[in-house]
Amino acid sequence: GGDHTITYPILQAVAERHGPVGLVHVDAHTDTADRALGERIYHGTPFRRCVDEGLLDCGRVVQIGIRGSSYDPDPYKYCREQGFRVVPAELCWMRSLAPLMAEVRQQMRGQPVY
Repeated sequence: GGDHTITYPILQAVAERHGPVGLVHVDAHTDTADRALGERIYHGTPFRRCVDEGLLDCGRVVQIGIRGSSYDPDPYKYCREQGFRVVPAELCWMRSLAPLMAEVRQQMRGQPVY
C-alpha cells in the first residue's frame, strides 16, 4: 500500500531520462481520476497526470489487482481508452500469478518500466 502522489514526480524524472516508460501498477484502484477533492495532484490522480504529460507508454501500462471504485460507475473506462491493460482483482484470486507476470514481461518488451 501507500500513497501514489510521490509516483508522479518520480515518473517525471524517469521519463525525462528515458522517455515514456511502461508501468506495472499493483493496487486496488487505478489512480486515474482527473480530480479528487478538487485537486489535480492527489493520490487518486497520478497516472492521469502522467498520461497528460506523455510520461507513460500507455500500451505498456498494466494495472493488476484493481477492484474498482465507489465513485465511478465505469472505473476502468479511462484506462481502456488509454490502452492500459487492467487485470481486476478477481482474476488474481486463488491462482498463480506466474503466467500473468510472464505476459507482463513480454508486454514490457525489454524497455524501461517503472
